[in-house]
Amino acid sequence: MLNLLFGWRGRIGRGSWWLAEFIAVPIVYLVGFAALAGTASVDGGASSAWAGGAGFLVIAAALVIGIWINVVATIKRFHDRGKSGAWFLIVFVPFIGGIWQLVECGFCSGDDEENQYGPPPGGSSGNEPSTAAHAVSNGNLAKLDDDYFRNYAAAQAKRAAEPAVQSTYARPLPTISPGTTRPAFGKR
Repeated sequence: MLNLLFGWRGRIGRGSWWLAEFIAVPIVYLVGFAALAGTASVDGGASSAWAGGAGFLVIAAALVIGIWINVVATIKRFHDRGKSGAWFLIVFVPFIGGIWQLVECGFCSGDDEENQYGPPPGGSSGNEPSTAAHAVSNGNLAKLDDDYFRNYAAAQAKRAAEPAVQSTYARPLPTISPGTTRPAFGKR
């Protein structure tokens, strides 16, 4: 978890990026403001030089840590997309920079294979046997779906080829006699 929030190297997926952006960063800010409120309450609410300086340091530390987590998560997300971490600087482009970061990091998928920044996040080296459990971790869910649908289609074709068995409880549908508008269900 610390490597996710503070390390520069490696790759992270979209879920980890969203986790860092919308859980870790707000928690850091909440803890910083709670510490600021605690500092003010210890001083009895009076504004002294100590309380002001401590409050400034708490807010500054929370901002630095929050910005650090944002930068590191975004750089790792760009690594997952096969791009340099310098792409983070796109956020400084007015109007579209933040939107670009949100779309690229939050909604676009990363490289499926290993790139110059490491193996895919959550994936494995690819030299394991192809079992169902390993297929999920390798990202081969599409192959599992294809196998399931292929087997399902074969079972349906086999069922369609078998002769239909009429149930002894089946009754014929009511018929309408020619020239009348009422169905002939029985006596009325």
